[in-house]
Amino acid sequence: MPAAELRGREVELDAVATVGLAAYSFVAALGYARVFGDWQFVGDVLLIVIVGHGSSLLFRHTRVHGAIAVAATIAAVSWTVAWLAYPETFAAIFPTPTTWNVAWADLGLVRDQFQTAVAPVEYVGGWSLLAMIGIAFAVLAADTFAFRAHARGESLVPGAVLFVFIAALGADRHRVALTLALVAAGFVAAALLRVRFMAVPRTVLGRSRGPLSLAWPAVLVAGSVVVLGSWVIGPRLPGATADALVDTHNESGGVTEVLSPLVDIRARLVNRAATELFVVDADAPAYWRVSGLPEFDGSTWSLPDRSLEDVSGEMAAAPPGSVQNHQVITVAELEGKLVPSAAEPIAASGDGLRWNPETSTIVRTDRALERGDVFEVTSAMPAFTPELLRATSSSTPPDPIYVELPANFPSSVRDMARAVTNGAPTVYDAMLALQTMFQTQFQYSLNVPQGHGNNAIEAFLRQRIGYCEQFAGTFAAMARSLGVPARVAVGFTYGVAQPDGSRVVLGKNAHAWPEVWFDGLGWVPFEPTPGRGAPGAETYTGLAAAQDDTTPGVPPAAETETAPPPQGSLPAADAPVGPLNDPEFFAQETGPQFRAEVPSGGVRWNVVWIVLGVTAALLLLPMVIRRWRRARPSADVSRQVAALWSRALGAVEATGYRVDPTLTPVEQAKAIAPRLPVVARPLMSLATATTAATYGPEGGLAGVTDERATGEPGPRRWCRQIEKVATDEMTFTGRVGRYFTTWT
Repeated sequence: MPAAELRGREVELDAVATVGLAAYSFVAALGYARVFGDWQFVGDVLLIVIVGHGSSLLFRHTRVHGAIAVAATIAAVSWTVAWLAYPETFAAIFPTPTTWNVAWADLGLVRDQFQTAVAPVEYVGGWSLLAMIGIAFAVLAADTFAFRAHARGESLVPGAVLFVFIAALGADRHRVALTLALVAAGFVAAALLRVRFMAVPRTVLGRSRGPLSLAWPAVLVAGSVVVLGSWVIGPRLPGATADALVDTHNESGGVTEVLSPLVDIRARLVNRAATELFVVDADAPAYWRVSGLPEFDGSTWSLPDRSLEDVSGEMAAAPPGSVQNHQVITVAELEGKLVPSAAEPIAASGDGLRWNPETSTIVRTDRALERGDVFEVTSAMPAFTPELLRATSSSTPPDPIYVELPANFPSSVRDMARAVTNGAPTVYDAMLALQTMFQTQFQYSLNVPQGHGNNAIEAFLRQRIGYCEQFAGTFAAMARSLGVPARVAVGFTYGVAQPDGSRVVLGKNAHAWPEVWFDGLGWVPFEPTPGRGAPGAETYTGLAAAQDDTTPGVPPAAETETAPPPQGSLPAADAPVGPLNDPEFFAQETGPQFRAEVPSGGVRWNVVWIVLGVTAALLLLPMVIRRWRRARPSADVSRQVAALWSRALGAVEATGYRVDPTLTPVEQAKAIAPRLPVVARPLMSLATATTAATYGPEGGLAGVTDERATGEPGPRRWCRQIEKVATDEMTFTGRVGRYFTTWT
């Protein structure tokens, strides 16, 4: 066959094999459907697959040096990932320092959220960046193994590892379909790579047929059998429908021993949406608050160490103009020790109850809550009006902690708060402006991992999507950046009304909202979360009472409501905080202390070990198969000799020498000898044996039988001698690549 025709066929086979491997990489990336809530990621991963495999193909056939081609492919893929993730940070077509700063911050947020994240999550921010980095790495590794190290089976390992890792962390969605698609794509890719790197026939009798035309029928038939067999037999195997051996999802769902309940909201909303937590029989519906969180350290809103007081007698005086709301709370599946109630509690009764007035927290101290526990609470619900709030200042909170922010609080968040509230004449109008921004310009979604620290606030303001945890935490932090005292309240919306007048509060009613201090009035709740509204607050928030009324287990739609337009301007942001009413109060030891704790849970470390074990097994599998194939006896000595010659040529190529496929084995041995003179004799001996095996008459190998039987040097030993000398000539990267040779 003429050299030009051989070269053309090689280019054709290389292109087809690249397409097959790219299809496999793309199918592996489709596994992200088990991690993300929709298919928004498909376009991005498809472009990364095309750029990665396509640029590598282009560099291979423009004769670019291997090391330069690999580096250029990595650069092309990295640029694509950055452009897809943060195009608004580019200057023309070039990434800027802002690009890397934002990417680093997003990845830091993902690191913080990874242990407690529950699939599915939104394809935004650090999660989308991490997904693109994952498929980019799989594409680069697969292409390098396949076309630089001439490895067929190993080239499927990166995509398989990515798919297994996604499956371990993802939700149980599209499992069978995606797995079958990966099996089919892997089978086709391996077959095309085998065709690409098999020896091209030099002498053909009759009409010449290309390798692809010979391989396609077998590939299609065998692939169909494998996929159909997996589809029919797999789901019927014992244990196919059983629970997973390892549960990788966040199981945290109750309050348990946590006295900083904000960290539990998302798990309760997702995992316990339909669980009946408690029943409340009250005079009027309300948001049922369990605590107000005053401390923000840049990572979390929490409860500081505070003393607890006895609830016997009157807990607090009812504010003027307030309306009493008597509640009987019956515990069902509510865990932990915190008792919910309407604001503001002034009396309570029940076994083991104590409370902290500053954080409005009622705690059962003798034991955890149990089903059937009953508590009675009387609250004095204040009535606020816009006129009253506009006439009231916010300069003397009960403690300086309510205006404190960490030293590393982002200046961009301060700037945004000032911009949104610019022109507001009063604190009330400024807070209303913040509420309007969140209600009208942001989207509600549960497919966002928990988090409300500095990184989470910046990501939330950039992505404009989150759930109550981000809305409440960001609102309160922005209020503090303006010098306005604020905290995050955690509890439940008003629940589902029953025929007898009581209300059943479910897991999906878990909620967080911000509260702002107004002098002489106390804590005033606002509602930045779209689709939510507190009963009794309609007059000053402009929002009708609303909560999640969707079917439990289905995330609520992104609803928005319009609040009254902001008016006026805010006084100076650095207005001084007034003196405390009782500065010695928190130094008193009047009762048991309580401390905020963060629950364990999320992704267990044994999942990491499983993924590492699967990766190691897949990487060691080629070596095991090669040793087994070399050790097993075979009557087809001709095929063994041809395989040994192919191994020897592969070792020579790994030294950087380009083997000419148009030469006969003997001609190739003569051409290679000057490069590796030490093995010139075994090289020629193996070439002669290969010629006899390929072109000689039957019995032509009688003089070159296997040394295992005769004890004399033979093809296997010649091949090993060539490989040993060639390995000494290789660079470090060449030796690493040599490990990933073909399985046969």
